[in-house]
Amino acid sequence: MSRTRIGIVEMEMVPLRNAVHIGGEGFLAIASGPRSLSEVAHLNARAETMLDELAWWAHTLRRGRDIPSQITDDIDEGVLA
Repeated sequence: MSRTRIGIVEMEMVPLRNAVHIGGEGFLAIASGPRSLSEVAHLNARAETMLDELAWWAHTLRRGRDIPSQITDDIDEGVLA
C-alpha cells in the first residue's frame, strides 16, 4: 500500500468521485456505429458531472500552486519579514 501511495503522490493524482462507465452493450452499440455517444443520456449526465469535478480540482490546484510563489515574492519584497 505504501508503494501505491508514493506513486500517487509522485504523479500528483487527485481522487475523482464521479466517473463515466460504458458497459459492454453500450460500448458495442457506439463502437459499431448504430448509436452515437450523444444519444446515451445517462453517459452525458455522468460525463458532465465528472468534468465539472475535474474542472474544480484543476482550478483549486492551480490556485494552491500559486500560493507558495506569492509567499516567496512577499518574503523577497520584505512584506513577510
